[in-house]
Amino acid sequence: MRSASSEPNDDTEPGAAWDRYAAASERQAASMLVREAAALKAAAANDREQAALLRHQAGLDLDAAGIDDLTGALCRRRGFAALQHEIDRCRRSKTKLVISFVDVDGLKRVNDTRGHLAGDELLREMAANLRASLRSYDIVMRFGGDEFVYSLAGATIDDAVARFDKLRASLAHINGDSASAGFAELGRSDTLDTMLARADSDLYERRRLRSSTAGVVTSGSQTPSLGLPRSDAPAPSSC
Repeated sequence: MRSASSEPNDDTEPGAAWDRYAAASERQAASMLVREAAALKAAAANDREQAALLRHQAGLDLDAAGIDDLTGALCRRRGFAALQHEIDRCRRSKTKLVISFVDVDGLKRVNDTRGHLAGDELLREMAANLRASLRSYDIVMRFGGDEFVYSLAGATIDDAVARFDKLRASLAHINGDSASAGFAELGRSDTLDTMLARADSDLYERRRLRSSTAGVVTSGSQTPSLGLPRSDAPAPSSC
């Protein structure tokens, strides 16, 4: 004879089985969520790693291409080579050539009063305005810090000055900032170095005359500084 305790309990055993099933399902679902979260975390980490690699590669590509990553202008090494090629080409074809040395006015003031991001934006705007005012085949190079150099083939200094005056007016209209420029026209015995030196000296003379006319003394405007960092200029571009 079976004891009462061995009798199946129809009221409790199905419920207990369902509870065990539900608990097992919850554990399985929780385990799946944990695995999915781990997979998402791993995917996010991989995405960050890939993005870092792409940014690094982009920097390497820009450096290899000789492009300044802030302004998009040519870096010094590639810019010097392009300018020399332009001098040689204009000599062969007996074409006039002007090289201009450009200095963004008051970049240190912008950095000090509006922040370095505003200074970077000013340099980008300067480069963008230069490209917009020149032809697609004219050369634009970031010489270093707040200085740019560009070429204008088939033009005289008067042509180059008129073109730059429009550019400076455009820059002042955008954000109230300005720039100064000096010019050198290719001569029979010129080298790239002598043209850059003349354009740099011309920049400081034009700035001095402009400041004198306006009754304003411009700091540092008396001393040409080709290749030498000035107290109000950031370090030369490293590329």
